[in-house]
Amino acid sequence: MLASAAVAFSLLVFAGQSVPSGVGPGEATELSDVVVIGQPATGLLTVEVDGDAGARTLVTSEPDLRCGPDEYRWEAYGRPRLCWLRRRLDTTVVLLATRSGQPGADWVVDWDGCTRVIGPDRCEVDIQPLNRVRATYRRPG
Repeated sequence: MLASAAVAFSLLVFAGQSVPSGVGPGEATELSDVVVIGQPATGLLTVEVDGDAGARTLVTSEPDLRCGPDEYRWEAYGRPRLCWLRRRLDTTVVLLATRSGQPGADWVVDWDGCTRVIGPDRCEVDIQPLNRVRATYRRPG
């Protein structure tokens, strides 16, 4: 596999090969056997769960959001419950609001910060470097 790169450094080493100095930014150099080791760029999604919320009121996603302390510690930490997830940039995460009862009939969640609200209990977020979503639970009416 060949890769082209404009090199502005005086010396650059890729997979044991050297690129001589003097290669200007407008010149392309072909390199073979380039191995890039690293992680793709990711963004942080934070979710605040608030309002008429309790220990069993959650926002979940696939893959899993991390939502802090266990149920028995919910009241000690107060509100809002903070959740977070790190994902590759420009991917989409679907958030699901959960609580006992039926969404719309027994409870409603107001979403703020979603890319798209796709149902009474679902929110889509296109991951950017920093995303912040707030899910505020309330009783209908």
